[in-house]
Amino acid sequence: MPSLKHLIAGTAGVSHLSQSPLWDQDVATITPSQLIAFVAKHKLACRADEAESSVDIALTQITEAVKRGEIPRPPMLDYRRPNFIVMTQTELRRGLAFMRPEQAYAIMFALETGLSSQEVARLKHIDLHSLRRERRLSDLANACLERMPRHIVSPYVFWRPIQKNGRTVTASTPIMDLDEAVFDAFGLVWGELEQGYANLIYTPDEDEVDGPLFDLMFGR
Repeated sequence: MPSLKHLIAGTAGVSHLSQSPLWDQDVATITPSQLIAFVAKHKLACRADEAESSVDIALTQITEAVKRGEIPRPPMLDYRRPNFIVMTQTELRRGLAFMRPEQAYAIMFALETGLSSQEVARLKHIDLHSLRRERRLSDLANACLERMPRHIVSPYVFWRPIQKNGRTVTASTPIMDLDEAVFDAFGLVWGELEQGYANLIYTPDEDEVDGPLFDLMFGR
């Protein structure tokens, strides 16, 4: 069977594939897992959309070749985009940098402990004591607590100072806008963020983005 290059060379939108080993590979030997790995590799460089587009275009061209009777149906046509969310270290880092520090601390604490956005927003110090008895908190979860000073009045672990006439007053309020913050920073709902964090892909440190928890999470 011909190579991928032989079948789709000259097709617009496949430049990323043309720079990969798949380009010269026999189409009959290309597997769906290779296409998944191809997209995952480009996701590390924040080029997942372009890679997925290249794959979609190639699959369309190969499907047309099969319909014309030019080649037998190859295994690569069984490829399906993964139905789970993956997040890279760089994407997480950028999202955190987009937030206010108290939001980032609360969100990371929730991701590390399995709390929902509403549970972490309403978490009080008395609840924290119970949580610590139930489970061992990770180093990152403890670091979030250390970075969030205890308010002299507020019972909440994660809080936001109240501003009046441009000045900070002693009173505080819990952080109830975490879902909105997650969507604004990542374009994800809370459950999607949890899944992305569970499937976190660690990326090289050269793409530096400063932000809350940067040094704690990434060894800086």
